[in-house]
This record gives sequence, C-alpha cells and structure tokens, in this order.
Amino acid sequence: MLGTVGCAGVAALGVLPVGAQGSGTPEATPGGVEMGLNARERLRALLALVPRDRLTVPGAEAWLFAWTDLQTQLAALGNPDLMTDTESAIPVTSPLFLSDPLAAYAMLPEAKEAFGFSSFQIHQTMTTGTPPDQVTYYAGGAPVDTLPATWESAGYERKHGDAGDYWTIGENGELDLDTAVGQIGKGQLNNIAIVSDEVIVFAPRLELLQAVQQLAANGGSSAADDDNLATLLGVMPDDAVSVVALPGASLDATTIVPENPGAQASQTLADLLAESDDAVGSMPESTMALFGVTAGAVSGGAPDVATPAVQGNPDAFIFADLLTGSPDDAVQTGKVVLWRVQHMMSPTTGVAFSDLLVPDDAERQESTGSIAAFAFTSPKNLSVWTQMIGARDMWPFVYLTGE
Repeated sequence: MLGTVGCAGVAALGVLPVGAQGSGTPEATPGGVEMGLNARERLRALLALVPRDRLTVPGAEAWLFAWTDLQTQLAALGNPDLMTDTESAIPVTSPLFLSDPLAAYAMLPEAKEAFGFSSFQIHQTMTTGTPPDQVTYYAGGAPVDTLPATWESAGYERKHGDAGDYWTIGENGELDLDTAVGQIGKGQLNNIAIVSDEVIVFAPRLELLQAVQQLAANGGSSAADDDNLATLLGVMPDDAVSVVALPGASLDATTIVPENPGAQASQTLADLLAESDDAVGSMPESTMALFGVTAGAVSGGAPDVATPAVQGNPDAFIFADLLTGSPDDAVQTGKVVLWRVQHMMSPTTGVAFSDLLVPDDAERQESTGSIAAFAFTSPKNLSVWTQMIGARDMWPFVYLTGE
C-alpha cells in the first residue's frame, strides 16, 4: 500500500522525512526560505493527486481548492514550535487558509490521539471541494508507519478496495457523535487512505477517496493537467505558503449579496460598481483566480503588546492573480482592481478597501499575458485576505454579468 506514488512523488512534494531537524522544517531565518523546490512545484505535486473533475465543483461559492504550506511558513519565521509556543500560533497561522477539518483542533490532545497527528505537525495541507464532499490531503510531518494502529484503536476498520487499503468508520459519510472521531471529524474524516509514503487523504464518502487512490496508483487526468490552473500557477510567487483557487463564477457580482452597512439597501449592483465603471471602465470577466500570501506573513498582536510573539518577514505580501479572456482584458482588470482598492468602500463590511489593502511591488502590478497579477500589503495585517475570502468580500475583483 505505501509508496504508490513512491520516492519521486515524495521528493516532488518537497517534504522532509519524519524525525528530521526540529518539527520537520529546515533551518531558516526570517525573510529567507531555503526549501529547494519552489511553491509552484510543491503545489503541482499535490494537485497531481487530485482527480481533474474536482475542479468542476458546482456553485459560485465553491472553492476549487485551498492549499497551505505550513512547513515553509515556519521555516521563514525561524521554526517556532506551535505546539509549545502557543503565543505564536495565532500570528503565524492567521494569514494562512487552514481549511482542513483538523485545523481547529490542532492543540487538542484528543484529536492527536484519534488521528495520530496534529494539524500543526503537517507540512502541507490541501482541501478540494466543499462540505459535505470536501476531500482533505495531509502531506509530510505525520508518523505514517504508526498511523494505522492509531486509527484502528480509534474505531476505524481496515478494508481492502480495488485501489488499495483504506480505513473507514462509515463509507457514506455517516455521522457518529458518540466517538472522538465523529465529534471532531463531523463526517468529513470517515474514510482514510495512505497514497504515498508521506501523503494521507481523508474523504467523507468512500467513492471520493477511491477516486484519489485510483489516480495515485494508476495515473490519469489530474487537476495539475488543467490548462487554466497551469497558466495561473506559472506566475504564482515562488515563496507562496497559502493559496485559495476560485472559479471565475465566484467573482460574478450577481452571486454575492451585500450586507449593505456601507451602502443604501436600495442600491443595485450596478449602482455599487458604477463609480469605478465611470472612472476606469467596466471589469472584464475572470475565468479562474488564485488568492494567496507569501512566506513569513504574520498577523499583528494585541495593540498593547510592545514585543510581538513572532517577527514576520517585512517582504511578505498578499497576491491575487486573475485569469481573463485576453491580454487586453488583463490590462483592463488591473486598472479596475487598483482603482477600486484605492477608492471603493466595501458594501459587505462598510470599510474602505484602502484601509485594508495597499498596492505593493509595482513590478507585479503588470499583466502577464491574460493574467492580471497584483501584490498588496496591509495597514492592518496580512490576515485580511483570509477574512475577505471567508466573507466573500471580494468587491475589488468582481465583475458584473452583462456589463
């Protein structure tokens, strides 16, 4: 069962053997990450284990995937041990999109006892799809050899399927709140497979898990083969540590309902976007988008704390890459986004976007082919992007169907 992807796959993921220096992260100093493989290569290696049809999930609110490389984030910050240095946990992780089901329980002993590892030990995490059909990948950092015994003690049953062994507590997403596995996993962690020496996959339904196992064992079309995604990954920063991929439909303004604290309830979407349309023209449609943050980004501490728990990388930034229909559309998208960031008030929160995002790195504010690429810092902290995506407060980037 182990090694269906093999040593080459583990090397491509850029993870270190369990038991390597410290918590498994290489030595580094803030602002400099010595990882060998860049973020694009590490992400592509995980996407090669994602069936391609997972990029066609329905619904404008669906994410294509969320990926976080905690190993590289910790390396950029001097390798703080989040399990013992609890004061660092929030500033280190807040700018990251930790969407895996175990992230909220990373410090809980019961979670480690049931599943065999803490989410904070894992080098890379990725989720695809949305609940109830979210598939979760954990790559590197877990004691893989000892996990089956832990799972079986927690109530999982080992079975053999067409694509290899798996462990289950309910093949169809059944929810059992009488066990720690059920209380923590809430049905999302019902089925487990080890698809390489370093990659563990959880799925609520066996059908979803076995699709990953078949891909890992036999090859086939994966998310890494998607042309649009490959184009976007080509410009992603080398030191990205957290990325959310969104379908273009999620940036369609007609799918977002404003809360209207900063706008009159009677205003239409056209009214909300009219000022930017008048100033710089309308926003072209996006096909796909990546939003993320680079290594060493930290959130601010309490205002009355003179010394932060962890010193961040001053060069870290938020990035947004939007794939449009043409180079001309990419140039126009750049004009609209920058104008809205500088002049627009969020109809979701009532906060001016200029209080959240500041354009940074002029060289990155240039279109690359059909991609409009952006870099931002923040007067607040670099966790604002996770908050904006979570609230669908993406108004600087939205287009209006029919404009």
